Amino acid sequence: MNAEDFDLVVVDAANVAHTTIMIDGNEERGLLPERLEALIEACESLGWKVKAFMKHGTYFWASKNTHSPLVGDVKCFERLIRSGHLELLDVANDDIWWIDFAVQHSGLIISKDRFISERKEFSDRDWSQIDASRISNFEITDALDVLIPDLPVKEGSGRQTYRSMKERMGELEERLEFLESVLKEKNLIDDELLTKATPTLTSSDDQTTVSITHAVFDQLLRDGGAVHLTKLLYILTQAHLGVGHSQQDWPEDWMDSLKTILGVEGRPGEWLEGLSPRDVERVGEHRDHLQYVQK
Repeated sequence: MNAEDFDLVVVDAANVAHTTIMIDGNEERGLLPERLEALIEACESLGWKVKAFMKHGTYFWASKNTHSPLVGDVKCFERLIRSGHLELLDVANDDIWWIDFAVQHSGLIISKDRFISERKEFSDRDWSQIDASRISNFEITDALDVLIPDLPVKEGSGRQTYRSMKERMGELEERLEFLESVLKEKNLIDDELLTKATPTLTSSDDQTTVSITHAVFDQLLRDGGAVHLTKLLYILTQAHLGVGHSQQDWPEDWMDSLKTILGVEGRPGEWLEGLSPRDVERVGEHRDHLQYVQK
């Protein structure tokens, strides 16, 4: 792979951030923003300009579940957004959007996704070219060491790196926290005012609900596997209600609260399929699993 043939690196942010986490001896799919941050730093250390893309819903889900053992440090996402390295998309098929972006801007793609459904739905794209520009051979250790043996050095970049920008943002955040603590001690500012003054990424309630729901479905089903209806319901509840991993700690009315947020009625088996962003089918001996329809 010749560095001179490409102008930047385009990162499948969700694919990089998602990883397997052991919870109580069971493998669970987690979201660690630290992985994305580490990979971007590694690419820039080799001289590359980097742009990452991710669904709005994935960010909203993570920001509402910061206490979950399945979610890492969401501040990493926020720093990457502020620095312009991470862009949030609110489109029906986010993958093909940023794949097209990579092709149009001579970008190297970093993703382990094989884009099976996109190949079938968007057969007019030059998938041989896309495959030739995709790097799937990368690993990120638990210590956040990044290994990308197929990524060549990009000579003569001479641009400010995310690492240096992150250090500056970290210093500003520390100063802001110190200033806030001083003002609070002197009773010049209260928690309510701080909350109102803190800038946040927002969306309308309805659109946020849809984005989070679609992100959960894609997180669980996009690899082509089937997921039990109970697990899907469980993850949707965590995402929308912000409850913890242990169901014993959930409020008694969690089901009613979830249905109110989603705007549905009846039993979960009657409405879960209708929430999916793509066509799904019931599979399994008892037809109690959902999976994306392979077109």
